Amino acid sequence: MMIVPVVWLLIEYFRGYWVLNGFPWLQIAYSQLETPLAGYIPLIGAYGTGFLTALTASVIVFMFHAKKHRLLLSIILTALWATGSVLQTIKWTHAIGHPIRVSLIQGNITQDKKWLPENKLNTLQFYKTMTEAHWDSAVIVWPETSIPAYLSEVNEWFLLPLSQAAQQHNVDLIVSLPAHGNSEGEKYNAVMTLGKETGLYRKKHLLPFGEYLPWQPVSGFVLNNLGLRLGNFTPGSNNQPLLKAGGYPFITSICYEDAFGDAGIIGLPDAAYLVNVTNDGWFGNSIEPHQHLQIARMRAMETGRFLLRSTNTGATAIIAPDGKIISHAPLFKATVLTGDITPMGGMTPYARVGDKPIILVLMILLVCIISYGKLLRMNKHS
Repeated sequence: MMIVPVVWLLIEYFRGYWVLNGFPWLQIAYSQLETPLAGYIPLIGAYGTGFLTALTASVIVFMFHAKKHRLLLSIILTALWATGSVLQTIKWTHAIGHPIRVSLIQGNITQDKKWLPENKLNTLQFYKTMTEAHWDSAVIVWPETSIPAYLSEVNEWFLLPLSQAAQQHNVDLIVSLPAHGNSEGEKYNAVMTLGKETGLYRKKHLLPFGEYLPWQPVSGFVLNNLGLRLGNFTPGSNNQPLLKAGGYPFITSICYEDAFGDAGIIGLPDAAYLVNVTNDGWFGNSIEPHQHLQIARMRAMETGRFLLRSTNTGATAIIAPDGKIISHAPLFKATVLTGDITPMGGMTPYARVGDKPIILVLMILLVCIISYGKLLRMNKHS
């Protein structure tokens, strides 16, 4: 009854942090965002909540196949889920300032046109025009690599004047673009703040086979022979300072970086909200944008912070600390989503400790289960 939930979640953890540099997608906990078990998310995160989900399923199956202890197990499950409902009423974090007006730009620029040189000026003018129409917001966010050029190529004639205009309107811009590093061949997928506060964040968790090639040199040899040219970005350092916009520091994630719960708590309690910029345009009208939105909701719940999610084609959304979607833009439509968020302070229990304690508990449980099984077999044969 216990072995399956324990092994399931340890496999999820191994896949999420070790396979291909970590790919924590489609975790079982994301199925519980609307159930009473969601109350456990600010306490024990995705892996802990996933374990409770798998344990519930395992206990139910056991109850159908075994007549003994049904009443006791029913009481335990009822208490488990009832406790989750009570936990949902607890506010782990608190407001630390007045609401901030934010605007998230969804460009809806297709992948086959985005990087064409002849479209660069039109793309830049589009985002500039959409931004100028929302100077009444305190923070304006552009999606991932919304600027189809390296920082050094557009800084002087585009970004600096845009930053000055934003400063004149008392606005902070959060934009995204690739940037070269200090050495030859060093390049980053980056987020940049303009206006009152300026800074640069470099993506840490790179997408395998999209932004870097794992299993080198084999993968590089195979892809080169197939004629495929993929990105070769450099990961940013783990100790980057927080960017600041709207008067408060925030935690930045680019694309699937928001799938890493432990990464989403680095910078707390200083960060007052979360920002994720994403381009899911690669996946078209599939289930992927909806799955990615679920992941973002989990990060908001784990940290007790508002999350701003600006995407190229969707799903652009403003998410509350309890994971509820305050507002979202329709998929595949060029639009601007505007709303208010509140800067938050304080720490959830999960934000204090991260994933390691629950994983340690699961490993101890696994050792105990295996040892107990061996002991039973020894007694049986003796």
